[in-house]
Amino acid sequence: MDTAKRLKQLRTAKGLTTTELAKACNLSQAVISKLENNNRIADVPTLSIICDALGITLSEFFNTPKDLPPHLQELLDISQKLSPEQIKLLGELIKSFTK
Repeated sequence: MDTAKRLKQLRTAKGLTTTELAKACNLSQAVISKLENNNRIADVPTLSIICDALGITLSEFFNTPKDLPPHLQELLDISQKLSPEQIKLLGELIKSFTK
């Protein structure tokens, strides 16, 4: 798995800049930038802090469907923040597009 790519994907799905994520993690913006650009290897404690700030678990960070196009992965990431009722409504809306 490309952790740099996944980190950037999750950060942008949450609508955060590298500066905002760094602040939420109590890390420097340079650390986040280096992680996203593969200039630094992410260790588990750092990833755990970042996942906490993103509101996900380490398991969710590493559990990504293979070969899913980026636009669908972004929708999946966003949907994980929805309540069960919101997911049901979203499903109904999507189904209405196919009728």
